[in-house]
Amino acid sequence: MKKLIILFVIILVFTFNAHAENKYGGTLVFGKASDAVTMDPAHATDGETFNATVQIYDRLVHFKYGSTDIEPGLAEKWEVSKDGLKYTFYLRRGVKFHKTAYFKEDVEFTADDVVFSIKRQYDSTNPYY
Repeated sequence: MKKLIILFVIILVFTFNAHAENKYGGTLVFGKASDAVTMDPAHATDGETFNATVQIYDRLVHFKYGSTDIEPGLAEKWEVSKDGLKYTFYLRRGVKFHKTAYFKEDVEFTADDVVFSIKRQYDSTNPYY
């Protein structure tokens, strides 16, 4: 009899929740499974790392909020060759790296930084691989 009552309560809960209206606003409480494995997006292999690093590091392009449309990030614009094999990115000017306790230089972001970031991900001889 207890099993039947529990089953009935579960069915009622799911029935009322299925017909509930969407609620907008309020507070969203989000629990995550674990901490990020690394704070280096080049070495990210887990969702928690991706969730953390996307908040810190900028990208050449990114998705427009709430869609899959691509919009500019560090690149102002880009061109794709007719065969789709060559991408040319035009970088924003005046973008500088953050200063920290150990990095105090006033350094502007350049195409060399993009090349470095990509090469270190596939070149196993790179000291930052």
